[in-house]
This record gives sequence, C-alpha cells and structure tokens, in this order.
Amino acid sequence: MGRLSALGYTGGVLVVRDGKPLFTRSYGMANREVGIKADTFNADYSPTDYEPTTRDEYVRRMFAAPLRSRPGAAFFYANSGYSLLAAIVQIVTKQDYEVALRELVLRPAGMLQTGYTLPAWNATRIAHGYQEGRDWGTIAQRIAVPGGPYWELRGNGGLRTTLGDMARWDAALNDKRMMTDSSRRKFMTGYVNEGPAGLSHNGGNGVYVAQLLRFVDDHVTVFVTSTVSDLTATSAVRVLSKIVFGEPYELPPARVAVSAQAVSTACHGRHRVAGSVQAIEHALACHR
Repeated sequence: MGRLSALGYTGGVLVVRDGKPLFTRSYGMANREVGIKADTFNADYSPTDYEPTTRDEYVRRMFAAPLRSRPGAAFFYANSGYSLLAAIVQIVTKQDYEVALRELVLRPAGMLQTGYTLPAWNATRIAHGYQEGRDWGTIAQRIAVPGGPYWELRGNGGLRTTLGDMARWDAALNDKRMMTDSSRRKFMTGYVNEGPAGLSHNGGNGVYVAQLLRFVDDHVTVFVTSTVSDLTATSAVRVLSKIVFGEPYELPPARVAVSAQAVSTACHGRHRVAGSVQAIEHALACHR
C-alpha cells in the first residue's frame, strides 16, 4: 500500500480476523488542493446517480421495463433491486429511508458515522475523488440538494462511512444486534450460482471504489477503499488478501527518485521509424 500511495493511490484498508481489527490505515490525500490527508474514515433507470428522480417515478420506470428473464430463471445483479427494497422499507416504516436505515440497522450496529446526510460530517472529513488528475469533488456535494440522494442512488450506494464503522458492520453480521439467527441463515445462504465473481461485489462510480471480502470460514474480512479513478481498490484487495493468508503475491513497482538529467540521457538518441530507412533525432520530454 505504501508503494501504491507513492504512485498516487488514495483510500483506506481494514483487515479483521476473529472479530478483531488487525490493520486499519488510510493512505494519500483526502483533498489534494488544501492538503488534507486521508484518515480513518446497473440496470439502472436514471441517466446518472444525481438525476432528481422521485421514488414513485423510479419505481414506475422499473415496472414499465421488460423483464430480462423469467422470474427465478436466472441471476443478474442490478442496483435498482436495492432501490426497490429501499422504497418498500420507506412505505412499510412510513419513514424516510435513511431514517429507517439508521434506526433499524446503523444504530444497533454502532455505526454512528455512516449514512447519506444524517452523520452531518464536516466537509473537511470527506475524501475527495480524483479522475484523470482532476478533483471530482464528493458524492456528499452532489446529494446536498432538496430530496437528495435521489432514487438512482438511494438504497444501493453512495453511503459515507469510516473504516471503524466497517469493522462494526462486520461484527454486527455475526451477532443478534441486527438479525435473528433465522434471518442470518437466510442472509448467508446462497440461492443462485454467481460463479467466481459472486465471492465479492464492489461498489463504485468510476471514481470512488469500495471492495469488501468476507472469508467467513476463516473469520477474516478485508475492506479496501480508493478515491482515485486510475488506482482502484479492486486490484489492491486481491494482493492484500494474499498477504493476509500467507500466499505468494506481487507488489506494485517501487517509486524511486531519478534526476531529470539521467532520464534525458536515457531517452535521447537516434531512433528508426518502423518501415522507414530514415533515421530521426528523437528527444522525449522528461519529468521529475
């Protein structure tokens, strides 16, 4: 992770074994412009996560769409399924979805720093996303509007959390704070064969990525986040999992200091253009 951080990676890592956090650390800059370091915190029916779509309109679009397959015949992941569940929760509880989520799930789990807007975090605590070297801003900024988050995002993603709260989430999945024994058995039972990809599922929007792996039989959980589109948690979590289990792994390249003169000397020379007998002088622009 130190090597990835040197290459520009920003995000966090949590490793839990036997219910105890073994490793919790953040890397890089949560906000490059003001120098704030990171610390320890599909089948869709709208064109973006931030279209002002109401619950009823989003559900109407879902039910108006043709079925992908006969119910029960095949498995296909869709964010909209979770948004539909959020709509059901809101109707049954007669509460705003985030209020119901906080009261029924987050508070019992001790996750007081997780949510869309209710944690009321100071803006300086929220890590910015970066895409192609530019500050993308934060999801919090995009949902800080009347009615936000909208239903393309509500129930299926966009929650803010911390590494500490994710450790609490992992612990709560193993006791009775949120689920009865019967509910937990249903939750842990596989009903369809998702193939190797079904062993994990990330959350991401092309800038932010969060990857959670729970090795239930080994009592190990690995959670990795990233906020830079060019260096995502998906590749990092695989290597970190191998490290946890003592398997062979390959590190990313180490970043070393090289003088501009050394690079210029190595790059400058005569190069032959393929398919041509003409030799040309070719100098590459060098950067520290």
